[in-house]
Amino acid sequence: MQFNKKSAAIAIAAILSGVSASAHANQGYEIVEVGTLPTAFSSVGTDINDSGVVTGYGYDILNQPIRVDLLDTEADIFAGIEDFNNLTAGEYRFLRNYLLTTGGAINNPTFQKIRIAEGFTFDGNFMSLNDVFDEIEPNTGTLSYSNSFYPQNIDNSGNTIGTTQAPFIQQLGQTAQGDEVEYFTPARLMSGYWSNGASITYLTGADDLIFGGVSRASAMNDSGQIVGFAGLTNRTSLQLAYEDCIAEEVENNNGDLVPNDQIPLGACIYRVWAAAEYNGSYRVPLYNEQAYMWQVDANGNVLSKQALGVTFEVPEDSTGFVRSHALDINNNGVAVGYTDFREGDNLSNFADIYTADGAQQIFPEDADGYGQSQALLINDNGYIAGLSSLIVGTGYASRMFITTVDEAGQADGVVYPDGFFADSEWVPRDINNQNQIVGRAETEEQTSQGRTSGFLYDIELDVVTDLNDVLPCDSGYRIIEAKAINEQGEILVIAMTNHETTVDGRDFEGDSVQALVLRPSDTATPCDDGDDLQKREGASASPIQLGFLALVSVFAFITRRKKLKIK
Repeated sequence: MQFNKKSAAIAIAAILSGVSASAHANQGYEIVEVGTLPTAFSSVGTDINDSGVVTGYGYDILNQPIRVDLLDTEADIFAGIEDFNNLTAGEYRFLRNYLLTTGGAINNPTFQKIRIAEGFTFDGNFMSLNDVFDEIEPNTGTLSYSNSFYPQNIDNSGNTIGTTQAPFIQQLGQTAQGDEVEYFTPARLMSGYWSNGASITYLTGADDLIFGGVSRASAMNDSGQIVGFAGLTNRTSLQLAYEDCIAEEVENNNGDLVPNDQIPLGACIYRVWAAAEYNGSYRVPLYNEQAYMWQVDANGNVLSKQALGVTFEVPEDSTGFVRSHALDINNNGVAVGYTDFREGDNLSNFADIYTADGAQQIFPEDADGYGQSQALLINDNGYIAGLSSLIVGTGYASRMFITTVDEAGQADGVVYPDGFFADSEWVPRDINNQNQIVGRAETEEQTSQGRTSGFLYDIELDVVTDLNDVLPCDSGYRIIEAKAINEQGEILVIAMTNHETTVDGRDFEGDSVQALVLRPSDTATPCDDGDDLQKREGASASPIQLGFLALVSVFAFITRRKKLKIK
């Protein structure tokens, strides 16, 4: 697939005719408030379809029943709580956060498990995925309130894909001394899913993995192709842990065989997985993972699945491991993502393209950013946007790059648009087929605050807009990131605002993250007068315009690449 010739013609015309960035129209937008789930203090929208239906998830959940009977209420950490049966808003949040402490309660299957994220769709009203797919906890007779949903994409039929943690149900076990212990046990670990809101399909990797493996679903196209990553084989550490979980006897510190605790397998594997997943600085996979593709039909039935390969081989003398992850796919079936290689505390990322012919690296080995790059987005015109870490001054900056994919599944060169200032850090989050990119960007140079805003970037005109500048005056919102853009140009953003809500008789107030939709409007007037909306002025050619001109001018990009067949 070659990049869109019309797009190239527009870029060249802009150069030849002296079209400046400031000529871009000062688009007005009306604000559609998605807000936040009634049960969550903050919400993040992750995608918007062409009908304007939004998906996302709420966090800072406020309505979860805390099972005080399972807590050691005499412990010093709870000394400030006067009445466990009448918690204040602050006390409720303290106990909830205690149960979500990584390295602590969240890792331990004997502690109550609660929701981290509540997935939703919004079409004017919220629909909670968690409530639909939760289970009844036998010990309480109510929903478990322990499953989590992280929707990533919504198609034009309203189907969502993403990642979910299954509900936890209490199961009885015994210590080696015969004492009974209740464990919170999941039916599966974190996995990718497809759902139409009434039924759910769990997207799995290889069929013979211990406890079903893990997976993530990151994106889907109109043909029902879903990409992400999945486990292919068990790593040695998991195999050894599994054998310890099912063993009747284990060695003690003296090397003697003693009776083993009788722990439900799901609780035992979860404990191992949580220690690796919530490891602090980085997750340690228990499975050998690869970029993956699932083909589903209109009802979510999985018709086929396949691994997409990696583009880096572990050196023979290395103790590290390699994995890959597909992050986006277009309607031509071309996916993008990255391969990463970890050895100790050192991590390298290599931006990838995945096609029917295999996996290809985007950057040649001698290019800046080669070992610290990810391809994040691809549209139907073949434009790819990604992120690369480049040396800037005495440090590194995360820079957005843009390229296109050719018929051989290779990148046709990489260009780095400036952003709001030269060498600014910015992260692309979505791209539509109008060749518009949205995301998060630094807007102020040499500041200690690291202030960011949501941006809209037009590839063909090389124009970047701070979305806060297009809001009406006194909107009460500050846009910190743009998450998605549909084909109508509607932009899903997240914004900071002050929020007040009452849940279960408790009053909560403070800064909140909420989702908004910016809808293009001929009548809405931006508060900014337009003078500062655009980053660059004048008729000089931008780096990206020169890049596309070079592509059309029989640009030859030759590099040595490894080709791996799709398994």
